[in-house]
Amino acid sequence: MQILKEGLKEPEYGGKGVAPLIVEVERRDSVDLARTPPRLPVHVAYELLRRPLQLLLENGRSDWGFLQRIAPLSWRDRLRRALERGWIEERNAGGITELPKILQQDVASDRSVRLEMRTWAMFDSDAREPNCPSDDADLASRACAHASVAYHQLERRTIENYLPREVLLDWASRALPENMRGVARQRVLAYFEMGPAQRHHYSLKSGFEGDNASLWRRPGERKRRKGIAPIYDGLPDHIRRTLSAGLNKDLETEVTDIFRHDEYQIGEPALVSESFEAERARIFQSIFGRL
Repeated sequence: MQILKEGLKEPEYGGKGVAPLIVEVERRDSVDLARTPPRLPVHVAYELLRRPLQLLLENGRSDWGFLQRIAPLSWRDRLRRALERGWIEERNAGGITELPKILQQDVASDRSVRLEMRTWAMFDSDAREPNCPSDDADLASRACAHASVAYHQLERRTIENYLPREVLLDWASRALPENMRGVARQRVLAYFEMGPAQRHHYSLKSGFEGDNASLWRRPGERKRRKGIAPIYDGLPDHIRRTLSAGLNKDLETEVTDIFRHDEYQIGEPALVSESFEAERARIFQSIFGRL
């Protein structure tokens, strides 16, 4: 008997090649994880199906808001239903550097199949260039792999880098204090003057000043470097000045508020305009492939 709940036929699942959860239930006394698919005793399979899928998120409140808002229309009802019925639950990791520690603790306290089959993680790449995740993001990936936990590392730098133009302009129009709304709008417009790769890896929180003040490295490099990534070479001076300190500087409101407050809505056409359909599909197929 095979169990595959809420899965799709031959999908492209996300999380660095993580497949949907498929197990075979047999009349046996012990778990056999060496075989594909794993063989489970009836009582273990029953326990797994009773446990909710735990979504281990780098920042629980913001990341959960992100997932709710980017879910494709065909998946939103399923996500809401899964939450209402207790099939999934959100767990806040408290930051990307804390996520590996949590997994290490979980592995130490629970060496059964429950951890790897009922946990799914998501975190930023913090990448300053395409395919250049930060050291902390790499550590989080390795921790998930070590614990055999399904995960999705964002392709863009952070969740804020997926926000469509019209949504950021709406945020700027509500910015506080009110006398800063014009400045916030100028920053958003300058942000969208950049090319896609530049937007996807720009720090909306701290801007170019933050990058200049912190260290990073490209894959394969041993020594970390300080400064702005080369993808911004040739960027016009007026954009550099406008975006020097990010979108939030001197504001009482933050871009992340979009994921925390219900008054901000992201329509499907706006999401489609951001051209990350394949990644959206991978995220939700990866989640539902494990229910």
